[in-house]
Amino acid sequence: MGKEKFVSKIYMCRFLGFLVLGFLLSCRFAYAELGVDWVKYEGNPVLTLGAYGSWEADHVHNAVVIKEGTIYKMWYNGYDGQRSRTGYATSPDGVNWTKYSGNPVLSATIGTIIFEDGVYKAWAGLLEGGDIG
Repeated sequence: MGKEKFVSKIYMCRFLGFLVLGFLLSCRFAYAELGVDWVKYEGNPVLTLGAYGSWEADHVHNAVVIKEGTIYKMWYNGYDGQRSRTGYATSPDGVNWTKYSGNPVLSATIGTIIFEDGVYKAWAGLLEGGDIG
């Protein structure tokens, strides 16, 4: 009789958290083995608001994460009270994030991103007459 090997898969989920009265959105994290029985990470939030007056001072939300090799890459929307833009952050473990110093990377909001044939492809939303630059 041969030995069977069970490989556990850990599923990760990013979700929004907010203060009921302050309505401040932040990115939070949960995990589950085999995609059921989700557990909220005790160290939430994993991506916090930017400094007062910054491009992401009111909200950080709608994170899209891709794992490339050993690095997790996150694109997220930030909001300053007037407009939304897209920021970028990296993490070695999917929990501890470092925001890119050149943020925001897009003047539009990201809906989703895929990595296909060596190219990142993003679907972004912007108001008519806006500039994605």
